[in-house]
Amino acid sequence: MRYEAAFALTNARPDAPFTASYRVVPVLAEAVRQHATPNAIVIAHDPQTINQLQAALQDLGYQTVGGTSLAEATGQMENAAGFDLIVARLSAADIETLIQQTADLNRLVAVPIVAVVSPDDQSQLRRDAHNMSRLYTTVAATDPQELENVINEAAQAFAGPPISEEQATAYAATALTLLREVALGSSHVFTISDAQPALIDALNHQNESLAIQAASVLELIPDANAQQALATVALDDSRTLSARLAFLASLAESATAYGNLLTDLQVGDLRQLVRTSDGEQALAAARAFGALTVSTDQAVELILQ
Repeated sequence: MRYEAAFALTNARPDAPFTASYRVVPVLAEAVRQHATPNAIVIAHDPQTINQLQAALQDLGYQTVGGTSLAEATGQMENAAGFDLIVARLSAADIETLIQQTADLNRLVAVPIVAVVSPDDQSQLRRDAHNMSRLYTTVAATDPQELENVINEAAQAFAGPPISEEQATAYAATALTLLREVALGSSHVFTISDAQPALIDALNHQNESLAIQAASVLELIPDANAQQALATVALDDSRTLSARLAFLASLAESATAYGNLLTDLQVGDLRQLVRTSDGEQALAAARAFGALTVSTDQAVELILQ
């Protein structure tokens, strides 16, 4: 399974890039986001076809973006944790161009492509792209069930055989542990930013321990979106106290290392949390606030006001 292969390659701690080394972190990110709603890209030359394909995918449980080009479609979901499928109603030549475009993008290079084409274009693609294992073709205007079958075939090939909830959680936990090592700089080969959208998405994981693990990786990434995502969950009063304490600690670590990257509104909300909370939460909020803007001693004084 590709997750296990990615785990082994990360654990090997390579000191130089190797063939497809750029794929390792995106696969770790996939392991983290297994429970997330799958994302699909739809590309066609006319809005009506885009809408029809999006509707079909949404019926299958996908969240979709659509456009007349790859750039237009993905631009609508720049911060997506990942993409699971591309469905395109294009000519054979345009499909071949799409294959090349995605081959140059780390997060799309392995994503399956379902090409909805004419019979002639299907024959051409089968001839010209016969060795493209991630390409699946179906003829346009056929039985909608055929399109669904091809989509399901492509999705299963990408995701692999079904696994249990326990296995999925174990894979995600291992992936997060390894991503933290990558973020700590244990390897100069892998790039942690490739996993950042998935890590931010994982802050909302239904498994609280995985959400906390994701925060422990994000705290090591010098990026405003990462720090602001930590603040969002730390300030969310619907979270459990244990989770908020962990998120506040990660926010403090991020701020200590990289300074204040929060919005003014978030800084104000954190100041208010210091003033209105008590006990462990007040102290954790004060530490985070102190790391952002003032000394810890000054922040603690807010508690006593």
